[in-house]
Amino acid sequence: MTATFLPEVRGVIERDGSLTLIVGDEQPVTVAGPSDGPTSLYDARRQLVAAVAAVAHQSGQERVVAHVDDPENGAMMVSVTAAGSIEDVLLAPPTETLQPARRPVQPAARPAQPPTAQPAARPQQAQPTSVPTQPAPAARPAAARPAEGWVPTGRPVPPERPVPPVRRPPLPTVRSLPVAPDRRAVHRAPEPSLLALTPVTQRTPVPTFLVNEATADPARTGWRGTANRFGLSLAPTGSEVSLRRSVRIVSQHWPGLRTVAVANAKGSASKTPTTIGLAAAFARHGGGGVAAVDNNPTRGTLPWRTEQGPHDASVTDLLPHVERLMTSDASASQLAAFLHHQTEDRYDVLRSKPERLGPPFTATEFDAVVRVLAKYYRLIVFDSGNDETAAVWQHMIELATQLVVPTLARREWAEAGRLLLTELARSSEHGYNLATNAVVIVSQADPRRGLGPALEIAHGFEGLVRATAVIPYDPHMVEGHMRWASLARETRDAWIHAAAMVATGF
Repeated sequence: MTATFLPEVRGVIERDGSLTLIVGDEQPVTVAGPSDGPTSLYDARRQLVAAVAAVAHQSGQERVVAHVDDPENGAMMVSVTAAGSIEDVLLAPPTETLQPARRPVQPAARPAQPPTAQPAARPQQAQPTSVPTQPAPAARPAAARPAEGWVPTGRPVPPERPVPPVRRPPLPTVRSLPVAPDRRAVHRAPEPSLLALTPVTQRTPVPTFLVNEATADPARTGWRGTANRFGLSLAPTGSEVSLRRSVRIVSQHWPGLRTVAVANAKGSASKTPTTIGLAAAFARHGGGGVAAVDNNPTRGTLPWRTEQGPHDASVTDLLPHVERLMTSDASASQLAAFLHHQTEDRYDVLRSKPERLGPPFTATEFDAVVRVLAKYYRLIVFDSGNDETAAVWQHMIELATQLVVPTLARREWAEAGRLLLTELARSSEHGYNLATNAVVIVSQADPRRGLGPALEIAHGFEGLVRATAVIPYDPHMVEGHMRWASLARETRDAWIHAAAMVATGF
């Protein structure tokens, strides 16, 4: 029986969505590159499965085992059929090189040798010689040859059984597979992986026997989470582990007050939705203690986009009671008469007076309000106005520990944010630190155009700020009361990742 060899296939997936396929000793084939447009790792994995299936089909095999380097799941070996389905996933240490190896076969029964056959060979061995005579490979019975069907493994091929040349069929269908890059850093929740990939166990010393329970828990989302509810214990995917890390960062309680200034001089730049999204993410996962303040002197929209409490009090009603609330016997229950609690999202809102035209309070009064809130809250998120020369806007910047620049996925709004960062970096040492440590959050403006424009704008801010995030379009962010539960899961996960970026700068 003639031995058959499968092609040695390696697929390399980059974080930007690039996919490279290597078949045997052929030159690497770039199936997709960054110039093809944005995509996700999920799409790149689907293209990889299709490419390996094409190799199996063109080589006339039922299946091909490919060595895959995945940015989230590490290195593994994936068995793909010619029909494009995944049969199995095997561990494959990244330092090993794939070699074709034979499946173990049982040798055919040999005819019984007469008792005199062995002694007859001894006179030849007794002759003087420096090297023992080895039987020629052609003298082996045909039944001892390798059986049909070879699979790649990490074992070396025995030297006495040389491997015949690998058949390398052309790959016309592989070269035409379209894929585009995903340059998003953290921006929306990654899709569940197509491949049920198992992370590779690295051969390194164990630094500690204490395990982070948050990442060691079985999967709770996606098809793995569904399977675990039926009694399995599948590990979480890289996407779920990343989201858990972001939740842990957002849930931290820091020593001292943290203030976040949400600012962009261009109107309708998604400042209010950004304030609400960040406040809800911090409050829901950190256990409250978060206040959102409308610092807009020209009739801010935060009161219109959030839930109203059992009163209509605003910052102008709070100012006469500042000194009393700063006394040692004052309590948070007294402050509740002036703030509007968001019952589902667990943060409080200090409103401006939407009916009043003009500055809601002076810079001195602004400082007094911040002192009161600092006594009862751990985090304050300021929704600012468009006038960078206003005293309350400048005091907000002076007291901020973190700057967030929101923008829609449009060039005019992005340019306004860039100018703000540039001028702020030139203003003072504190302004420079705020600008270079800032987070830019780009919200998708038009669902019909996809995430491409938002990704391009976010990429343009790289190097100017510490981090960028992209929030996918969600109709519940456009108008009306913005509640966390009404947002799509993808949008909520994107806000969690964005909030983690902000918290990293505290």
